Amino acid sequence: METLSITDLNGAGLPYGSYPRLILVWMTTEALRTGERKLDLGRSLSGYMGKLGLQVTGGHWGTIPRFREQMERLFGAAISTRWKHDQELQSNVGGSNLLVAEEFDLWWTPQKLRETPLSRSSVTLSQKFFEQLVEAPVPLDLRAIRALKRSPLALDLYAWASLGSLYPSVGRR
Repeated sequence: METLSITDLNGAGLPYGSYPRLILVWMTTEALRTGERKLDLGRSLSGYMGKLGLQVTGGHWGTIPRFREQMERLFGAAISTRWKHDQELQSNVGGSNLLVAEEFDLWWTPQKLRETPLSRSSVTLSQKFFEQLVEAPVPLDLRAIRALKRSPLALDLYAWASLGSLYPSVGRR
């Protein structure tokens, strides 16, 4: 038996939908490209969203507040796996916990652009997450990601299929 769970560590809620998936793809790509755990998100949330090919709209129901909320949820989450294997008279239980972000610093204030500090927003990936990325990268075609960005299921299936093509034992028991 194997389980995967996501835990909200900072009270922002659990990440969901396409935005956290797109953010993860960008972060993993950027970390591999730069070789750095600390990633620069820039001075502008709309600029960062543009890097992901997202439409930028303000207001209460716009994309900007929803995107920022999902960033905070993702950066405050822990991903845990647990497994249990019973064979004959032996039982093995194990697990692993992974923080996505060790630190994050978001300075974007859409309504007060002139008052925005000169600091740039950033996220620092956890050491364990970064090491796992470097050890076993899964290349994803960013053109495919942009085409699938509206569907969390399509993004998951594409990533799973890409992982399976590199590591054939993934998803097979």
